Amino acid sequence: MKLKTSLITAVVTGVLLSGCTVNPYTGEKQVSKAASIGGVSAAVCGALGSRKNRETALKYAAICGLAGAGVGVYMDTQEAKLRQELEGTVSKVLAEFDDTDLLVGGHTDSTGKMDTNMDLSRRRAQSVADYLGSRGVMRERLSARGYGPNMPVADNNTEAGKQANRRVELDLVPREH
Repeated sequence: MKLKTSLITAVVTGVLLSGCTVNPYTGEKQVSKAASIGGVSAAVCGALGSRKNRETALKYAAICGLAGAGVGVYMDTQEAKLRQELEGTVSKVLAEFDDTDLLVGGHTDSTGKMDTNMDLSRRRAQSVADYLGSRGVMRERLSARGYGPNMPVADNNTEAGKQANRRVELDLVPREH
């Protein structure tokens, strides 16, 4: 019984720890969908199983945690595949329709000092502008601007809101002839 409990605990812990990743697109630390969904599933099923006894709770938590992790892995894989298929699409379109300029605006959440956020947002925007330039968009058409936390699109008092506010926006500006 004790070995079984330890094994289940080790599996659930492994799933959660393996979910701590760095987003390859933004460079920010995040929890993978596999870990998020697996952890929530384990908690819910463990709570349901706890109505019977501890052993049942651990079994439910392990089974649901692994099932949830499987769903999360599938979602992570699909997201990566979609990003790979869309890679270069924006730069191809911008390269073809060359009668517009592009303003790349970087944004942050409100966590931290203002000057740090302004610098981060400028670097975030410049990184995207540099990427687009390397993909065929004429660099003289690109301008990068950092707005820091000054233009939130969501509530900075929640994690979801903060995440939504950490972004880059692309604004097409018609060229004057």
